[in-house]
Amino acid sequence: MAEKKNNTSLSQDSRANEILEVILSFARLDFSRKVTISKDDDVLDGIGSGVNMLGEELKHSALSLKEKEHLLKEIHHRVKNNLQIVSSLLNLQSESIVDEKYLGLIKESHNRINSMALVHEMLYKSKDLSKIELKEYIEVLSSSVNMSYSSPAKEISFKYNIQSGIF
Repeated sequence: MAEKKNNTSLSQDSRANEILEVILSFARLDFSRKVTISKDDDVLDGIGSGVNMLGEELKHSALSLKEKEHLLKEIHHRVKNNLQIVSSLLNLQSESIVDEKYLGLIKESHNRINSMALVHEMLYKSKDLSKIELKEYIEVLSSSVNMSYSSPAKEISFKYNIQSGIF
């Protein structure tokens, strides 16, 4: 009778390990595994059924989250494109302006639009849609502004002292 108790214990241990392995696969966002239900109507079957239901819910939540991330990326991309259209219109308008005061205002507006478009472009390209690296943003932005105001008579160079990892 002691042997039967050991076999039952080993069987329960392997079923408990299977449940834990399935839960760990869910943590890795792998929802392909399911707990085997033995139809013994015991506690481990109840836990296994609950874990399987949880896996289905997590799978649907993960898919929903991916869809939302995709839509958010698409929004950033469209906003960036719309801002680039506004920027192009300002460029076209600046070609017909001769007054330096108004030309300066158009150029300043153009740079502001480009700086906003840059944020959306970087968010669109990033893995984490909630932040962008400050160092990269400052370097690209300053280069863009420099190109906007550069002339043979004005040569501007930048020295950066910005830490990486600041978002």
